[in-house]
Amino acid sequence: QDELGLNDEEAIEFSNFLDAAKEAATHCCTANSPTYVRIDKGSHKKIYNTNDCENGFKEVSNTAPVKIISTGYMTQKMLKLLDNFEYNVDVIDLYRLKPLNIKSLKRIIKKSEMILSVEENTSIGGIGSMLCELLVDNNISTPLKRFSLDDKQEFDFGSRDWLIENSGLKKEDIFNELRNFYNE
Repeated sequence: QDELGLNDEEAIEFSNFLDAAKEAATHCCTANSPTYVRIDKGSHKKIYNTNDCENGFKEVSNTAPVKIISTGYMTQKMLKLLDNFEYNVDVIDLYRLKPLNIKSLKRIIKKSEMILSVEENTSIGGIGSMLCELLVDNNISTPLKRFSLDDKQEFDFGSRDWLIENSGLKKEDIFNELRNFYNE
């Protein structure tokens, strides 16, 4: 900590990052198939107390009829966004996309009244598409609303958050969808 010049909070975040990186590296080394790991830029708040990668996702909360399914940075953004939201919404961090844990996700989705997928990607071939296929292939009628980046080439520049907000992933749109559900 002293050698790196980190304050206490930064040291904890760095330690969390190292724990997650170690677990990801261990998983890759023990997997019997090709493995891809994306390590996000920056450090993020630890949102759960396990580094178990086997399930492929983690339910950050499990009490609401509405679930937001996202991954990585967008999971962090959704948790922060929902801090001041007046209704109860669960967040699921989908950290392994392939193979998708269909059996466990089916169980969660069937018990839900609505699913929102939120991803820092276009809607084509992403989490929303995977969830659409899961719903259709298994005759599940739970409504799904996809939030993603616009499918266009971006020529603007700015911070990551600015680009997300100005490329189709607006907080207000997500809030409005949730409010509409709860006010029906």
